[in-house]
Amino acid sequence: MLRSVWDTVQKYHMMSQGDKVLVGLSGGADSVCLLRWLVNNAGALGITVCAAHINHGLRGADADADEEFCADLCNRLSIQFIAYRAPVAEMARQRGKGTEEAGRAARYECFDAAAKSFGANKAALAHNRHDNAETIFMRLSRGTGIYGLAGIAPVRGDIIRPLLNTSREEIEEYLRAIDQSFVNDKTNASPNYIRNVIRNEVFPYVNKSLGISMEQKLEALSRLCADEEDFLSREADKLFYKALADDDTGVSLRIDTLKDAHPALIRRVIRKALSRWTLVDIYCKHIDQIVELVYAQSGVELVVNGVTAGHYHQLLHIYDKSDTGAFAYALEEDKALYARETGKHVLLTKQAVLARPKVAKTVAFCYDSSGVLLLRNRRPGDFIRLKNVGRVKIKDYFINNKTPRYLRDTICLLSRGSEVICVLDERGPIGVDYLPVGGEMSYIHLWED
Repeated sequence: MLRSVWDTVQKYHMMSQGDKVLVGLSGGADSVCLLRWLVNNAGALGITVCAAHINHGLRGADADADEEFCADLCNRLSIQFIAYRAPVAEMARQRGKGTEEAGRAARYECFDAAAKSFGANKAALAHNRHDNAETIFMRLSRGTGIYGLAGIAPVRGDIIRPLLNTSREEIEEYLRAIDQSFVNDKTNASPNYIRNVIRNEVFPYVNKSLGISMEQKLEALSRLCADEEDFLSREADKLFYKALADDDTGVSLRIDTLKDAHPALIRRVIRKALSRWTLVDIYCKHIDQIVELVYAQSGVELVVNGVTAGHYHQLLHIYDKSDTGAFAYALEEDKALYARETGKHVLLTKQAVLARPKVAKTVAFCYDSSGVLLLRNRRPGDFIRLKNVGRVKIKDYFINNKTPRYLRDTICLLSRGSEVICVLDERGPIGVDYLPVGGEMSYIHLWED
């Protein structure tokens, strides 16, 4: 019956009446056990079961035989089945990843495709108690925090792991009881994979030497860390939204709010901010470098995995410079346009007032209609002539006015060639040659939807 599976399914509310559950079926003992248990209990659970197999193309005839075994098993159980062929070795070369990492990515991609094909709303994976312990030990060897020590999550989105609290011994006993065969992957004995070394050499040595069960010890640690991770995650979410400032160019967090918090929560808030860019190779040292910005002087910034973080005037701002590309729009009189990068509509006209209630900004200037007017962001060599000051580089204008670096490429300039007529920020300086002191007036109106 596998009481541990029932307890896990109920504790984490893994399935509901009417669910269609897709099983990741390798043909090994774990996944075969999971499939048979779900099929045998489908009526009691009120679910429908289907299965998908991924042939990684790494073991030749053995892999083909595993695929045939899975297809035959699902045929005998009268459930929907689909098999995928994923050239993992080639994928690893193309993506610059290891074979294990590429295989994992391929499995999730195929499971997503199979779920859509079958209309499944849950994906069941066969990780067990020992897999969890091995994963925790691997993370320990590489360096990890509480999140890593919490181990494999029983539920993550639509992915469920009903066997997570079940041992390999229980799994194999269940299969013997129902007289169900399974396939053995010969690579599970290969020392070329770190997980196999931990399973076949490290754990047996430690267990024998210390007279303990590493699997049980790590499972207990996992439960404790999972509870603490859940609590700290909730507290970090509260701090994140308390510190969050309005920002369309990235993520900005109020320095004063962060400074009052415990460093453990600050690190978590930064990880949450970085999650916007789904970074995968962020280590503790990177997070600590960004934490230091909270206590640094304004203007200090650094780049982590292509994302820039900086302290700007009591804000910790995190953004991707590649998101702020160059833009330019040629303006024609009395012809409104939409500047996508700014989110604003723009109109050049001789009318001082528009019959439009949502105009957010109007700038008046003198212009003789010679040359092309551009609405754009800054470029090298840009300058503006200011009254009583003279010629000023736009770069120096931004520095003198303490405009944060992350905003400089987002500010609209009204220009003719390299000469800026007007900077369309909150100060809105106008070049001396275009000040509205006589002559025919032109107007720039900006508004949002």
